[in-house]
Amino acid sequence: MTKLLVGASGSASVAGLPAYVNALRLDLDATVTVVMTRSARLFLPEQTVALHADRVVTAQGPSLPSPAEVAAATKEALG
Repeated sequence: MTKLLVGASGSASVAGLPAYVNALRLDLDATVTVVMTRSARLFLPEQTVALHADRVVTAQGPSLPSPAEVAAATKEALG
């Protein structure tokens, strides 16, 4: 099975992320991990993305995910 890591930053286009993730999962038979910045979460809550992605990684506070969080998500997503 294919593993994908998708990064989402803040812009209005992040609203289309659920449809994009669904298409990736179906067309590629892939597991999808989404890393979201704080500003992306202002446009689309991570709980909504979690309905469509296999995993969502966000910072626990008002900052961006730390490099360690991104590295861990990448390692897990790509195996």
